[in-house]
Amino acid sequence: MSRERIQDESYLRREEADAAIRTLTEAGVPLRRIGQRLGHSRKVVRAVLRSERTNVFRVRQSSLDAYLPWLDAQWDGRGKIDLLQARLRPSAVSEAWSGIA
Repeated sequence: MSRERIQDESYLRREEADAAIRTLTEAGVPLRRIGQRLGHSRKVVRAVLRSERTNVFRVRQSSLDAYLPWLDAQWDGRGKIDLLQARLRPSAVSEAWSGIA
């Protein structure tokens, strides 16, 4: 199963749960009961009601982000990966690179 599909299914489940929490709240059900029915903590129920659960897909910073201009200049559209990797060995980028290569 692809990562995107898993994320999408997870997002849809979360949206359904959030809608259920809001519906039960509008019906006057206490937060504790909502949590018990849906299998969430009161903290999660409160976060949904405060709309603090909206940032689902966070963008993570890469360890190479700081070096992208340098890498682009080195690559120059015609570089070979083994030559670029050889240039990276003595620099601080090599440690970040080793996790990728």
